[in-house]
Amino acid sequence: MLKRVVKRVTYFLRWFGIDPIKFYQSIKGLPFFLKDYLELKKQAKISTLSFPFARPYPNFTDKFSQGGIAKGHYFHQDLLVAKKYLLTNLKYTLI
Repeated sequence: MLKRVVKRVTYFLRWFGIDPIKFYQSIKGLPFFLKDYLELKKQAKISTLSFPFARPYPNFTDKFSQGGIAKGHYFHQDLLVAKKYLLTNLKYTLI
């Protein structure tokens, strides 16, 4: 019974752009983001190269999302082109 009520409340809140599940995952992912961000700032401080930081737009739920869901003809087209490119043995140059 409780599970059903929670599902209905979650469904209703999503109508208004409130996603309790994403909120929970965001809170859970915040420490991972902060750890990585502070490590990056520390590395940038000791680096000899200039690395300007823009305003961060974090996605805290990335840590818990599954990868490997790419499918469809665009994905396979990219694989085909990449394979043909690699078979040509051309060197990549940045212009």
